[in-house]
Amino acid sequence: MCRSAATGCSEGVGWAAIPKSATRARTWSVRLAVQRPEGVTVAEWAGQGERDVGVVRQRLDALVAAGLLVHDPASTRYGVLFWA
Repeated sequence: MCRSAATGCSEGVGWAAIPKSATRARTWSVRLAVQRPEGVTVAEWAGQGERDVGVVRQRLDALVAAGLLVHDPASTRYGVLFWA
C-alpha cells in the first residue's frame, strides 16, 4: 500500500495519495478507473489510508469539480465516467 501523498504512488491507485495537481490527478483517475471500476466511497478511502474523512471528501469533491471524477449521491460512490 502506498502512503506517499507528496509523490503519488507506483503501487496501484494509492489509498492515501489523492493528488492535488491536475497532471497527477489525471493519471490517478485512470488508475482508479482500471483498478476500482465500481468506484470508491469516502469511508472506504479514508479507512484504507487512515485519513480524515473530511480531507478525503474535500479532495474527491475537488476532482469532481475539475471533471476528473463523478459522484453518485445515491450510492455515495466516486468514480470515473467513461464513454464508449
